[in-house]
Amino acid sequence: MAVKRIMLKEEERNQVLREIDILFRCRSPYVVSYFGVFFEEGNISICMEYMDCGSWAGIYQQALAPTPTRIPEWILQCISVAVLNGLCYLKTQKVIHRDVKPSNILLNSRGDIKLCDFNVSGNLKGSMAATYIGTARYMAPERIGKSVSYDVRVDVWSLGLVLVELGMASPPYTAAPAAPTTASINNPAGTPTKPARDFSQTPFVLIHKIKNGPPPSLCEEEGFSHTFCSFVKECLRKDPLDRPKPSQLLTHDYILNAPDVRERLTNWIAEHQLGEKAELGRIS
Repeated sequence: MAVKRIMLKEEERNQVLREIDILFRCRSPYVVSYFGVFFEEGNISICMEYMDCGSWAGIYQQALAPTPTRIPEWILQCISVAVLNGLCYLKTQKVIHRDVKPSNILLNSRGDIKLCDFNVSGNLKGSMAATYIGTARYMAPERIGKSVSYDVRVDVWSLGLVLVELGMASPPYTAAPAAPTTASINNPAGTPTKPARDFSQTPFVLIHKIKNGPPPSLCEEEGFSHTFCSFVKECLRKDPLDRPKPSQLLTHDYILNAPDVRERLTNWIAEHQLGEKAELGRIS
């Protein structure tokens, strides 16, 4: 098993207890299993299923090569199927995950792909929620603003960003390389100059991009199939009323035509020795 240790602060107690409650209730092949919890010296340790290949963030950023490596589309299809089924199951438990990102989607050497980490999840009251927490980069546009209600479609948006990131081996909304500055152009000899401060990735700029800019996208010219590009486009519809729910996306051609590739996935895992490279701390 894996042990997730948390330095418990008083203001975090409710979040931790909520995560424990969700883990205790969940019984799904698409959600990590929970075994128990204990307290020690003010810290809390949550005992959970050990996913020996780690997270997809660690896989594409570190485990496959020294530099971030694109995940093949057929594997992205496996991830999509697992995440959608996991979100549909959480919906039956009246839960929105609200922090779907590569580091919270885990893989084991048997080819199981599961969601984890519900420490920012919220119980649904009816079908809507109205809080503002989670990882900003993966937030849906409707979560940005005051008194804005949202539903499970915020997790669909996050799934779309996950697929863009893993498919392109680059986080969403990453700034383009900076253009040469006037100082560097006028100083070809390379005399040291103080670099200009980069404001392109500040939280405020990131929030502005999510709220007002076009959503990230994939295209066939980048080597992706038409159905996959269509699927990602559906996930990343900015108007939540136009964005499908997880149950609706399960009927998309990209999902309906997904082949059973577990054996191929386990062979891919063995080829890259992912289970052997995984570190316990990487799934925390």
